[in-house]
Amino acid sequence: SHMTENGWLILIEKNCSGNFFQNPFNIKRFFIKKTNPNETENVEHCFSDKEINSLCAANGVVINRKSRIPFTTFFIVPIYLISKVLPQSFSKNILKIFAWFDKILEAFPLPSIHSAYLIKKAS
Repeated sequence: SHMTENGWLILIEKNCSGNFFQNPFNIKRFFIKKTNPNETENVEHCFSDKEINSLCAANGVVINRKSRIPFTTFFIVPIYLISKVLPQSFSKNILKIFAWFDKILEAFPLPSIHSAYLIKKAS
């Protein structure tokens, strides 16, 4: 209801297929319990493509484009370390190479940490 007639919405959603890469073998939960036993765990929900499509249809909007980042998913830790350790100019070039691989691999059903949706009002 808040979108203008020609407006667009960019929705970035956690992709269920990438959960393992964000928290392999529930390591995050293990360390939270070891470091702070009283800490309550946040339960995160990731919406499936079917849920996203259903929500869009129910609200009179359509998904114009969906993008994923499959290659980056496999190398998220090295990417983080590269960005923290190496000079910024070198890090940018490495990230450009990773982005290029993501573009190539987008057509394959590989795991992905996030999906981005470009949404507009239905005509």
